[in-house]
Amino acid sequence: MSEKKSREIRDQRITGFAERLRQAIGPRSQSLFAQQCGLSEGVIRSYLRGDTYPTLDRLTVLAEAGGARLEWLATGAVTDEDGVLAYAARFKDFVLVPGIAPIASIAPSAPPGRGPAPAAPLDPGLAAPAPPAPPHLAFRRAWLRAEIAADPATLAFFHNEGDLMAPTIVDGDLLLLDASDGLARRPGVYAIEYEGVRIAKRLERHPGGRLMLRGDNPAYPAAWVDAADQSPLRILGRVVWIGRIC
Repeated sequence: MSEKKSREIRDQRITGFAERLRQAIGPRSQSLFAQQCGLSEGVIRSYLRGDTYPTLDRLTVLAEAGGARLEWLATGAVTDEDGVLAYAARFKDFVLVPGIAPIASIAPSAPPGRGPAPAAPLDPGLAAPAPPAPPHLAFRRAWLRAEIAADPATLAFFHNEGDLMAPTIVDGDLLLLDASDGLARRPGVYAIEYEGVRIAKRLERHPGGRLMLRGDNPAYPAAWVDAADQSPLRILGRVVWIGRIC
């Protein structure tokens, strides 16, 4: 079925779709978001320009990849569940930071360069699935300026799972990422994705383009990834803040 507009659409709930999709994508590149959706970058660009609108099946994929509620993405409807959106929209001293859609299964014991992961019952780093990340969190703009040396427009967050970075980062911690650093230009803690696995690790670049990945938990040895093997690895951003509920 063609997704091209066959008639003019005047309903503001629908015409605002492009802006809501832009919010859901957040600091990610259109190319990365397209890969996460299994769609072409051209299709994503078409949606963002308002040239076309997605079919229901694609709308569901977009909502899941963007960490947004389907109803909100389609119509802009805000419920009590999304109260943070309405609250932050009214007060300009707040910044909305988008969440990264959660991955169903995260196994810290299988980083790149380590081979296949053992079965879940044998993996001490495998934690129970974390609750789905909400679409956005509201942060005070003044606090971000004072505490986080990053452009608020490039921030994103997700919930850590597992104990690979313990005790620095533990299961359930909320990680605030600076998505502008997707190349790990300097050593630090980064969030990465590799073959459906999302974890936080310390990354260090070495001569020849080799990348060292290690956790703070001594139970997990470091891994090395040669430059030629890094294409499947995506760096989501550098961890700039850790939130924990004690």
